[in-house]
Amino acid sequence: MRQFTELLRVCHQSLSTEGFSLRDIALHCNVSKSTVSEVLHGKRKVPGSFLKSFHGMAVGTTNASKIPTLGELQDLHSIVTDEAERASEAERSSSCEACGRPLRATPRAVLDEPATPTEPPAARSADLPVPTSLGDRRNNWSAIDDLKGRLAAGQMADAAGIMRYAGQYEAPSETATAIAACLREGVPDAVSTISRYAAERPDEEILLITRSLLEAGVVDAAQNLVSLRLDQ
Repeated sequence: MRQFTELLRVCHQSLSTEGFSLRDIALHCNVSKSTVSEVLHGKRKVPGSFLKSFHGMAVGTTNASKIPTLGELQDLHSIVTDEAERASEAERSSSCEACGRPLRATPRAVLDEPATPTEPPAARSADLPVPTSLGDRRNNWSAIDDLKGRLAAGQMADAAGIMRYAGQYEAPSETATAIAACLREGVPDAVSTISRYAAERPDEEILLITRSLLEAGVVDAAQNLVSLRLDQ
């Protein structure tokens, strides 16, 4: 699955370099923008004719020599699909046909759950994954020096690639770390660019990035990210 997703991202990066947004790709492939994002993050099956349309767009508008062949993508997609079907079949075979529940329930660790809630249900956020706290490392983005060097040297294409990766593909906590580091180092344009790419991610990931920024006290950046998402 990972290899397939990485090849899709190669196509996407080539399109991004040419100025195509997720919205442009979605319109060309006749799917929603969120579908494109989820496919690139390996979070959903590749729908219908998306693969052929997406590859055709990349080959037709970018340097085709850098793009994997359609055959490579289709072969890996077949492997991914077969693995998913086998996993689904295994799950069905171990479930009750009547109710769909597993025939063997995993024993629950009773001691892991308190007898009574320690806080009102409304105060919980159990449905929201808890991100890694930025803590003392909120400004320690490993790529900040490289980014500043590229910008100073006028290597804008390389700098754009670093910012795009930080905004779209890093773990949510790392994206928040990148934004915080750029703010600290006085690189406002990088903050804007990374935030713009981050705003194209799935809603759940945007919530995690926003939460990490708020926990780090970077309130303005968190508000800006939410505004960018709402404007799309």
